[in-house]
Amino acid sequence: MGVTPDAQTMQPGDVASEIIEKIGNGPVHVVGEANRSIASHVWTVDRRHLVEMMSAAWRHFADEQATSGH
Repeated sequence: MGVTPDAQTMQPGDVASEIIEKIGNGPVHVVGEANRSIASHVWTVDRRHLVEMMSAAWRHFADEQATSGH
């Protein structure tokens, strides 16, 4: 696809292995040490908490839509 991997690029097998190893942690694992370092600066709130907040907000929105007839 025109992308040349460098020393920082994770191999697909390594990504898959890390995901499988951490699958029990839910939608909160960032693959790769370099990616985790970057993510810690971008996502200042705990990602699990953020996912739970967003899920609750969407659930509330869906409930409101269902009861209002929209």
